[in-house]
Amino acid sequence: MKSHVIAVANLDSRRLIEKRFYAKPKFVLYMVLFLSLALFAVNVVWGLMGLVIAAYCLICLFQFPDIPLLEVTKDYLVLYQKREEVFLLYWDELYRWSYEKDWEQDRIRFVLCDDSIQVIPFYNKKRIQVYMDRYAPKKEGKA
Repeated sequence: MKSHVIAVANLDSRRLIEKRFYAKPKFVLYMVLFLSLALFAVNVVWGLMGLVIAAYCLICLFQFPDIPLLEVTKDYLVLYQKREEVFLLYWDELYRWSYEKDWEQDRIRFVLCDDSIQVIPFYNKKRIQVYMDRYAPKKEGKA
């Protein structure tokens, strides 16, 4: 099998990344920050609540690390498992994939041709669905 675990430092630096997905939902945080600052126009009480929300959003945006979850290329997926290790999942070795919602954490489960399973946390099926339909058509199902 071509799919295997490698060190992040050994990734091909010339690979063409179509999309990289991160853990931090920046768009949502910026929208909440904007709306919390808009609460200042309502009155003092709402303004104080907006200040607390804005402070929380700023801490989330600038203090918490934004780790990559996966990268999509035309040949393979790069699944970030640990800070220094990734799993290269080649499209032709993907047997089935599924998006699993849970109250604690959503995740994507990949089943390879050799029945091995790779699971990564993920938070939005619609964002990954486009690439999975393009490179792994008709492989979505209960994995």
